[in-house]
Amino acid sequence: MHKDRLPDIALFITTLIWGNSFVAIKILVNYLSPTTIASLRFLIASPLFIAVLFLKRNEWHMERQDMGKFLLFGFLSVPIYHVFLNYGTQYIPAGTVTILIALNPTITALLASLMIGEDIGKWKALGIGLGFMGAATIALSGEGLGWGHLIGVVLVVLATTSWAVYTVMSKPMLKRYHPLQLTAYIALIGTVMMAPSWPLMVREAAGLSFDGWMAMFYIGFICISIGYSIWYWALSKKEASRTATFVYFIPISGIIGAYFILGEVPGPLALIGGSLVLLGIWLVNRKID
Repeated sequence: MHKDRLPDIALFITTLIWGNSFVAIKILVNYLSPTTIASLRFLIASPLFIAVLFLKRNEWHMERQDMGKFLLFGFLSVPIYHVFLNYGTQYIPAGTVTILIALNPTITALLASLMIGEDIGKWKALGIGLGFMGAATIALSGEGLGWGHLIGVVLVVLATTSWAVYTVMSKPMLKRYHPLQLTAYIALIGTVMMAPSWPLMVREAAGLSFDGWMAMFYIGFICISIGYSIWYWALSKKEASRTATFVYFIPISGIIGAYFILGEVPGPLALIGGSLVLLGIWLVNRKID
């Protein structure tokens, strides 16, 4: 195997891992509260981030003027994103969650235009429109259009939006911080912010089954610790623009995993909505306008 293919293989494996994280969350919401899942997930992931910062302690430092921003990013990316995501997953299929989370590049492009004045252009504008049309179609795809389905869609879209806000606001800081350094600080800050839920987490975790712990280990250690490590290693070997194409595999792997593990079969409207979302992402990522 040619060594130049290793980053591609690593990125593909990462998308498979991340796509199926939503399947694991769907399993866990049957046994644990959304806040417990978020808290326990990041407590499991924290040792690796602590180790990374310790090993880089002579090179990586948080600048004092950025502390407020790190607190905001930690709040958006852990208590807001993950708790909203977990609550929303209670109401809608895991495959649907993966599609809605894939809206992130589309929402990010819109917010980047509104918040920091990035040019959208006609193709990006069309992509943003198609992305939201896809989300609306998915919102209408639930059986009987029950409130639970609509609430689930709204919560997951809010989670995706919070991540997009964090992405846009943190972008200038990547000029001064390594991506893994930024991620480690933000993840640890967000973990501490979940402290009020820890007493409930301890009570609920005490009764978690072996299979539940395996799912928890998967989303905490495999998805976050291992997933981010592989992703940043591959990113260091490839152009960032080329790694973006692998984002398309996340909803695909999530839908396949949800079918084989949970027996979820997406309906026609969900498939149409998902196709519109993926087409919108493709247009947003176009290099020419």
